[in-house]
Amino acid sequence: FLHVHIFEAFAREVDTRWDISEADLIRIAAKGFEAWLMGEPIPDDHFNDRDMLFIDAAWYPRAASLSATNPSPALAANPYRFSVVTDEPYPTLDEMLPSPADSASLEPVEGRAPEPTAVEAPPLKQIVFGFTRDVFPGPLAIGYNQFKHKAADAGLAATVSLRALDDLPPCVDVLFVPQALAEAARGAVLQQAEGGHSCRVEPLDTFLNHPYYNAVLEELGSSAGSGSGLHAAKAPDIEAKRPAPAEGRAPEAK
Repeated sequence: FLHVHIFEAFAREVDTRWDISEADLIRIAAKGFEAWLMGEPIPDDHFNDRDMLFIDAAWYPRAASLSATNPSPALAANPYRFSVVTDEPYPTLDEMLPSPADSASLEPVEGRAPEPTAVEAPPLKQIVFGFTRDVFPGPLAIGYNQFKHKAADAGLAATVSLRALDDLPPCVDVLFVPQALAEAARGAVLQQAEGGHSCRVEPLDTFLNHPYYNAVLEELGSSAGSGSGLHAAKAPDIEAKRPAPAEGRAPEAK
């Protein structure tokens, strides 16, 4: 989740200069969230690159005003539900999580014979964005949808899902998780490793347009062309930045 903090001195200033009451501060906060979601420039000292956005007199979302010297803060009409328009493949709030209908469509129908296929298709790679009940930052869902759109645009044979760590599908190839869940994720895939399947855990400190997304997509594309495993081809510039495998983590095949 993104937390928006409005400094007390600025709250008093907006009340004095623009007659914006304390009850309407949430409307300023919503506009700050909207600016962050749309990728507008935010000073480095006003965003911690993870989950905290600061609003004060030095930076705040500004309304279209005729007065360049005294621009008033922008106010969201509905601070609890609003939409933004960008050129990025961001989902709506209703699209962030898989719907029950999508899950039901994958279930086999009792008594229905499987359709014959002329050529057996290769198994789909399993890419999972993992979370727990206690650790589920909002941007994780946006990152999941970004990666899902990228994989679809690239035409890759991969299943991308958003799952709890205690409900992972079998044979996960890559597991993206928040940094705080790194050890829990490695423990969750340990059983798969013991069964002979190697799953790579990628802890993320941020979720929007992370460079690991493109690295994994390149590896998937390379393995699809060569017929080898996911880890057959490496992007040297990305691999050099990755930390060494933690103790107890299965090494990646070369």
